Amino acid sequence: MFSDKACRIKLNYSQEICANLTESNTSEENHYEIEVQKVVADYERTLNLAATVPRVVFTLLAGPWSDRHGRKWIIAIPILGQGITALTYILNVRYFDKLPFEVSKLQQ
Repeated sequence: MFSDKACRIKLNYSQEICANLTESNTSEENHYEIEVQKVVADYERTLNLAATVPRVVFTLLAGPWSDRHGRKWIIAIPILGQGITALTYILNVRYFDKLPFEVSKLQQ
């Protein structure tokens, strides 16, 4: 879904080009596939770097906090995160052409 959304929404390539990305035979078709892969890879790298800092901070603070206040809420936080991830998948499928490419990356 990410490659298709990057192709159609972010790069504004036609439906025909995006449908044939994996079957590229000519150098021009291969160019489209490389551009889509660059967009997806760049965005994933940025997202992973931006997500690392909050994860580390949360990990450092959650242990001592759960020792004092209990682990019930600490266990509930990932469940809430999975619910939000499922919701973004549903919204991205439903509003594929209307939502920007960046919204699809909230699923990770």
